[in-house]
Amino acid sequence: MDAVGYTGILRAISYASNAKKGTIEVLKNQLTFENKFETETGKAISKTRIDIVKDFINNLIQDLDGN
Repeated sequence: MDAVGYTGILRAISYASNAKKGTIEVLKNQLTFENKFETETGKAISKTRIDIVKDFINNLIQDLDGN
């Protein structure tokens, strides 16, 4: 669960920096966790956290594009 949401964003940025990979690419990889949770509680919590990551990615792209 900590792979997504705000903690996941921090982890992804740190990993991307250390591994010399694109931050947005690594963040988008987190979206693959969306369908991995099996319990109803896990699905509900992960949906909220995945939405946070999606919003962050979209806002980051806008900022980088200068919009």
